[in-house]
Amino acid sequence: MKKTVLIAILMNSLVSFAQNNLNLVPMPAQVKTGKGSFNIDKTTSIVLEGSGLEKISSLLNEYIQQSLGYKLKVTKNYAGNNAIRLNYERFENEYPGAYNLNIDNKGVYIAGDNETGVFYGIQTLIQLIPSGNKLTVPQLSISDYPRFNYRGMHLDVGRHFFPISFVKKYIDY
Repeated sequence: MKKTVLIAILMNSLVSFAQNNLNLVPMPAQVKTGKGSFNIDKTTSIVLEGSGLEKISSLLNEYIQQSLGYKLKVTKNYAGNNAIRLNYERFENEYPGAYNLNIDNKGVYIAGDNETGVFYGIQTLIQLIPSGNKLTVPQLSISDYPRFNYRGMHLDVGRHFFPISFVKKYIDY
């Protein structure tokens, strides 16, 4: 009996370590990882499929400019692959701010139930982007939604140094 309990505890801990290889805060409600990755480069464009997403897309574009030194083209027309698409979708959730983030070898698709949901999806994408001179994000699918009425933000300037102008803009958002 003791052996069975010990083996069950050991297997449970191994499964939890294998599933939690992403360092995301807050941890999304559902994460499905895939194989491969998507590279964000100079030819990648940000496509605004929803209206009123210009401000949020500029936040993402400024982060990419700080990481790589160039901005991505922002457009409203989706033509082909190699794009970060931002859109709205309707979710049945008690609190606003839900989003879906899908990354495959053709691009990134972020859909939120409102502007706040798209913002949270972009924050998750930023956490997935490694530091360095090449922006490669893993293929995955994330569905997340707020579990509480209030959702806070945390800007970790201890690990990632940001200029004062970025911090002020982040606070405004």
